[in-house]
Amino acid sequence: TILSKMGYTLIVITNQSGVARGYFTENDVNKFHKQMNEDLYQSNGIKIDKFYFSPFHPDGSLDKYSKQSNCRKPGNALFKLAIQDFNISSSHSIAIGDKYTDLEPALNCGVECVYLLEDKKEFISNSISKVRNFKNWYELIANIKSTDRVFHS
Repeated sequence: TILSKMGYTLIVITNQSGVARGYFTENDVNKFHKQMNEDLYQSNGIKIDKFYFSPFHPDGSLDKYSKQSNCRKPGNALFKLAIQDFNISSSHSIAIGDKYTDLEPALNCGVECVYLLEDKKEFISNSISKVRNFKNWYELIANIKSTDRVFHS
């Protein structure tokens, strides 16, 4: 993939409150991520290096998962774990999300290059100068390529 060729490790960090609400299990989420990764690779040559997810939600119906957790975005525990697991340099990383709360933990972990997809109202209301807003993946990737931010571990 373009980002992999530029030296980026591709990591997905996601909230999965459906686990806390009893809609599906952690195992179901893991199976879904595995299938998603296989589909992405077969259709586009994209391979996600690691998926991290939070199964918690304060209003969950399952006691085990019904709690506040810093793993749940906008908390940054899973970002810190990914940084540790992959020996990531935050200042040489990018984060992409479709909501500001997806990007807040990355900013709090020192990621300096963050991209917001398709949420101009939220972007304008937050007035965060480090957040760059793009309408689609094509614009976003073109911007990343034009900034020549190539890193190799």
